[in-house]
Amino acid sequence: MGNPKDPKALGPLDVDSEQMDFQVIDPDSGVKRGLKTRHLSMMALAGIIGPGLLVGTGSALSQGGPAALIIGFGVIGIVAFSIMQSIGEITVLYPSGGSFIKLADRFVDPAFGCAVGWNYFIIWFTVLANEYNVVTSILEFWSDKVPVWGYFLILWSAFLGFQFLGVESFGEAEFWLALVKVAGLIAYYIFAIIYASGGVIGAPAIGFSYWNDPGAFADGFAGVAKVFVFCSTFYVGVESVAVAATETKNPGVAVPLAIRQVFWRIIFVYLGAAFFFGLTCPANADGLVNGASRALKSPMTIAIQNAGWEGGVHLINAFILVTCISACNSSIYIASRTVLFMAQDGKAPKFLGRTNSRGVPGPAIIFTNLFGFLSLLNLSSGAANAYGYIINLSGVGTFLVWGAISFTHIRFRSAWMAQGNRVEELPFKSLWYPWNAYFGLSANIFLALVQGWSSFAPFNAGNFVDAYILLPLFFIIYIVFKLWNKTRFWRLDEIDLQAGRRRDLEEAAEAAEGTKQSWGRRLLNNVLKSNTTALKTSGFNSVVIFGVGILANGDIMYYSNTPGSSDVLIASNGTYSGGAELAAKVQSFKTGTTGIDRVEISMNSQHVKDLMANPGPGSSTPLYRNFAALRDAWGLDAVNNDDESLYDVSSTVTFAKMLGQIGYKYTIAPYTNISFWLSLLKQANSGLADPNLLVDRVYLQCYDGGAGNNPASWASTLGLKVVPLVWVTNDSKPSYGTTAAQAKTKFTSWNAAGGLAGGGYWNDYDIEKNGLSYSQYGAVLTSTFP
Repeated sequence: MGNPKDPKALGPLDVDSEQMDFQVIDPDSGVKRGLKTRHLSMMALAGIIGPGLLVGTGSALSQGGPAALIIGFGVIGIVAFSIMQSIGEITVLYPSGGSFIKLADRFVDPAFGCAVGWNYFIIWFTVLANEYNVVTSILEFWSDKVPVWGYFLILWSAFLGFQFLGVESFGEAEFWLALVKVAGLIAYYIFAIIYASGGVIGAPAIGFSYWNDPGAFADGFAGVAKVFVFCSTFYVGVESVAVAATETKNPGVAVPLAIRQVFWRIIFVYLGAAFFFGLTCPANADGLVNGASRALKSPMTIAIQNAGWEGGVHLINAFILVTCISACNSSIYIASRTVLFMAQDGKAPKFLGRTNSRGVPGPAIIFTNLFGFLSLLNLSSGAANAYGYIINLSGVGTFLVWGAISFTHIRFRSAWMAQGNRVEELPFKSLWYPWNAYFGLSANIFLALVQGWSSFAPFNAGNFVDAYILLPLFFIIYIVFKLWNKTRFWRLDEIDLQAGRRRDLEEAAEAAEGTKQSWGRRLLNNVLKSNTTALKTSGFNSVVIFGVGILANGDIMYYSNTPGSSDVLIASNGTYSGGAELAAKVQSFKTGTTGIDRVEISMNSQHVKDLMANPGPGSSTPLYRNFAALRDAWGLDAVNNDDESLYDVSSTVTFAKMLGQIGYKYTIAPYTNISFWLSLLKQANSGLADPNLLVDRVYLQCYDGGAGNNPASWASTLGLKVVPLVWVTNDSKPSYGTTAAQAKTKFTSWNAAGGLAGGGYWNDYDIEKNGLSYSQYGAVLTSTFP
């Protein structure tokens, strides 16, 4: 593998799937990673379409008119698009628990994250109460024999029980309900075109007559300002993909896809609804403005009645009822996860941060659903007035949270650049940064201030308080938390840019699929049939063979720890058992005409902690003897630690020292959790100096979950030069692929910044599979690190 001081290249290194990234239960939050890509995509497109949009748009139409409705949805849509670009950049890189609330902690100030979190929770419990309000009104419209509170209690219990089924059930239900909602909107849009053009028998062609009478605007600028409040509430939920990312199997794929679909959601759902509702329903329709009524009418209902189909009212109400099921579930889900993440960070009562063995946050779900009782306000004030009170409260909260997301993004990007990283390293890049982010920040501040415009002239104290109460509350929460916990505004150079990254869960399935074949075939693909000559003569001087695993009894397996694999022994009872052909192949890397003088094996942390505790690291233990036998048979130089799950310093140091006694060097392949690796280095190398260091190499993953890693920064923190790894061109995750020319650019830039001991690639399997050139990739290393 070449000079240990100057590792020019890293050969076939893989990443084990039995790691923290691939655990089904998220180790930080305790929730289950059960949402599929299609679940998140449909949630982003249609998940929050519900009574707010289908019924609440009627109130916005009555107060602003059809033109104001389109202006409001259009302007807020542009702001939402800006916010989603910010969400995309930070969530794709940091999908782990806490979403933008946790990131506000890390990139701004923990007190800021607390204020954002509670405001976001307030938004969602008010939205939930509104949805309960609408669905009970619909049921009462069908039959008033059951009291409103009776309908509410039935629904409250049903939604609570469904949430306890788990995130997979939620995701699957949302997927199919979202399809129904999209189909329903398409059907109404078709009806609207036919109705407006005179295609309904017995009904005149209305065209754009409602734009003339009662008019395009109902109340001038004040009406437009009122519509902004409604529209912001209808748009709330576009950012929820960040909350759901923690429970998504493959956030690296699902989140960017969901972000891109927001544009189509804006066009199809919001602008489509604004246009066709304003086209087919007059702004002065009685059902939209009668605040004393206990029944809220959708513009869809009124349009179908005006077209002469009275029975269609029941069809529309049934459609709205279906959307209520989805919207209530989504509201409980998002609000409960928000308070769950806050409780786990000490920003909410601790008991709300608990989850059960299936990853269900029971206390948070119950706590959230209790706020649905606010919907019973309609028992005294009428459903429409209750709706108005709730909607105004949540409107300003949306602008505050969205503005906070933009500010968090600005802080992240500033820290990213300040710490020596490059924009090109981001897996998802926000469009038009920084203008887009600053636009989102300024637009939300402006909208938060003007959304209560109508309460000034004439001044209405109740409406003024309702419109602006969350503004001082935001700062009160911020100041109280800050003073109580003595938090501070983070400097750019101390912001942690490493924690919170993870890989997609289905990479584990891909690995499992590969290991379902027989041991011999899998082994042949990766070792026996590797192009040994090309590896030996293309400039590489180090090869790391993936992947070795340890069983509970200390036996050593080749690809043993991936689900679905056939565990085949290569060392047991202190004896090598992998076969002579394999041993000869591995030994051949360093014999004959070759540039390779170091061969390592890569392993994860499975069973290391337990075995170091019992029977321990002694020379008579099975694990010690097995590693000694494997070293002799394969002529190995080092063992590589690809730990991404255990992160236990004490047992890892003990294990490393055991290997050192056998004659191995110990290397590491981190992509995150730099504090763990620093502690490991300090303890394992304590009292040692180069060239006698036990841990003598750091293979830094600079792709996939480690795509944003800065080698110079890691080298400075660890006090040891690093070998950055990039992924060659591949068809597994093409976005992380690197051509030889791109690798040259990256390595040259990193080398200029200092702290490098060489460079390397993941992995030789992709080089062979895609017909790439070993010599081209090798030449990059020999020219950059002569």
